[in-house]
Amino acid sequence: AALLADPPALHEKMRAKLMKFGGVGYVAPTAETFPDIRTVIEMTKGMDALPTMTWLDGTNPGESDMGALLGLAESMGAVALNIIPDRNWNIKDPQDKRIKVENLDKAVRAARSLNMPLCVGTELNKLGLPFVDDFSATELQPYLQDFADGAYFFWGHTALAVKAGMGFASDWAEAHFSNRADKNAFYAKVGRLVSPKACIDGSTLRDATPDQALRILEKSA
Repeated sequence: AALLADPPALHEKMRAKLMKFGGVGYVAPTAETFPDIRTVIEMTKGMDALPTMTWLDGTNPGESDMGALLGLAESMGAVALNIIPDRNWNIKDPQDKRIKVENLDKAVRAARSLNMPLCVGTELNKLGLPFVDDFSATELQPYLQDFADGAYFFWGHTALAVKAGMGFASDWAEAHFSNRADKNAFYAKVGRLVSPKACIDGSTLRDATPDQALRILEKSA
C-alpha cells in the first residue's frame, strides 16, 4: 500500500524489475545494438553539437582508469564530460559514499588534464529527481568552478552556434583556434557575456576575430 501511494518509488520498482539487468524485459546488448562511437561523434558534430562522454560513478571496470578512458574518447573526437553529481555524493552508506566521492574527484581531475569541460546535472529520466542539483553540498565545493566554467562554455557554444553558425566545431572556430584550452576559454567567456535575452546579430560576428567577437558581444549583452 505504501508503494502504491508513492508513484515515483512504484515506477522505479517496476523499472528495476522489468527493464533493468535481470528483468524480464531486459535485452543484453551486442556489438550491433548501438552504432559505433565514431559514428555517433560524427553525427553529433554534424548537428553542430558537442560530442560529450558520459560517466556513471567510477565503480565499473570500464571507468576504473578515467585518464585512459577520457583519453580514448578524446582521441575519437569527444570534447566534454557529463557528470551527474547527485549520485556521487548524496549516498546513505558511508563506505559507498567515500568511494564514489573519491571517484568523482578522479573524474574531474582527468577532465581537467585533457581540457574537457563538464556538463553537470541530472538527466531527469524518472520521477523524483531534482530539477537542479544541490551545488551547496560540501562534497561538491572543490568542483564548483569546474561546473560553472562548463555551464558557461556550453551556453557560449550554443548561443554562437544558433545565432551565427560559430559553434565549437564550426569552420570559424577551426580557423581561429589552434589549441583546446584557448577555444574552451573563448566559449566560456561568451557564455559569461551573453544573456538568454541578448540580441545577437550573427552577421556582425562571422568575419570577426575572437577578440573582436568578444567586444561586439560585450556591447550587445
